[in-house]
Amino acid sequence: MKLVAIMCVEQYIERAKHLLYDLKIEAFSETDLQGYKKDNDDESTNWFGSKKHFTSSKMVFTLCDDKKADEIMQAVEICKHEIKDNPVHAFVLNVEQVI
Repeated sequence: MKLVAIMCVEQYIERAKHLLYDLKIEAFSETDLQGYKKDNDDESTNWFGSKKHFTSSKMVFTLCDDKKADEIMQAVEICKHEIKDNPVHAFVLNVEQVI
């Protein structure tokens, strides 16, 4: 069994969900994320006064078999090529046990 997660900025979440719908994924979950990126222009050593740059993102994830996980990853790869500058990311983790 695999856990597959797709992360993207909010404007692409419907596209990510439709990938799962199109692949007949029966159940998945969605959660909000805040992605942080180091600002190389900020030379401040004062963490309290430093700028906080974050992006609001979403993540959808599902548990599925190996074959379905491969299909999801292929669909995400196609999606990345269809939309220029599409900051969508996906990963697969092995799941040892589910109760």
